[in-house]
Amino acid sequence: DSMKPGSVTVDLAAEAGGNIETTRPGEIYVYGQGVTCIGMSDFPSQLSNQSSQLYANNVSSLMQSFGAKGYFDMDMEDVVCRGACVLNKGALMWPPPPPPTPPPTPSKPKGEIKKEVVVDHSAIAFSRATSLTIGAGSVYGVGLASPDPASHAMFTTFSLACIAGYYTVWGVAPALHSPLMAVTNAISGLTAAGGMIICGGGILPSTAPQALGLVAVVMSSVNIVGGFILTNRMLQMFKRPGDPPGFEHYYAMPLGALVGGYFITKSMGVDTINMAYVASGVLCIGGIAAMSSMETSRISPPLAVLGVTSGIVTTMGSLGADAALLAQITAGTAAGGGGGDFI
Repeated sequence: DSMKPGSVTVDLAAEAGGNIETTRPGEIYVYGQGVTCIGMSDFPSQLSNQSSQLYANNVSSLMQSFGAKGYFDMDMEDVVCRGACVLNKGALMWPPPPPPTPPPTPSKPKGEIKKEVVVDHSAIAFSRATSLTIGAGSVYGVGLASPDPASHAMFTTFSLACIAGYYTVWGVAPALHSPLMAVTNAISGLTAAGGMIICGGGILPSTAPQALGLVAVVMSSVNIVGGFILTNRMLQMFKRPGDPPGFEHYYAMPLGALVGGYFITKSMGVDTINMAYVASGVLCIGGIAAMSSMETSRISPPLAVLGVTSGIVTTMGSLGADAALLAQITAGTAAGGGGGDFI
């Protein structure tokens, strides 16, 4: 049902019932939105033309090798010609002599001693120390270039995020790189939180920056919904018939704890939005790290969904916006999510 119009499926197992649910043995028909389903059960009988062409090509190449000089002439030095000749001018040529044996592989001279490679540990340690020295000095260079303490705090967060991201992604199994790209694309949709902070006005934005904030919410929502749908489809390709169900509905409990806990503490007069952001970030990193193996990849989407959803909802709760602005943000999120599902 998700295939585009004009797509074609060819079921080679149609004679035994087919491997595709929509296959009709012995029929060619157009299914649903324009997908052509081919379920012919007599493929071998339809290959006579191609098989005859292939056989004729082989025979033609053999006959041409007998007349390479422009006339019939069998080169007895050629292994193929010599093996095909039974009589030559009345002389029996069969059986042909065995083909010449390949020359023996020259053996390595005995007594050859491999040279021992001398490792200069001092040079290796000096190179590492030099790199660390340059890195340590560059930290203070960044501090001088941007002396504002707020930028120092952001640089600390950025550095730790780079280190955590590098070691998290480095451990992902190569076969899961495509689902990894899809789930990270969904997590990147957390930029919607920044767009929500910029949004303003009422049902509609009243200034250009507020309109750009709404556009950011819509585009980020496309990434979130589309990324998670694509991740789930890719992981379904690795699912085996005997694998147990995921029971994803149980993850509604931690989602309720994350979102409900924030609103309860807020009602008590304690602003815990930063703690909610920490939980959201940890869950998103956990969703990426879960892609490190096939066994844990199935919990990657639930963890990432928990992180993204809790981050988005708590951001909306921290805005203190009126009903009209919340309706604007909700409509933008729903529009972007619908677009991501369609794409």
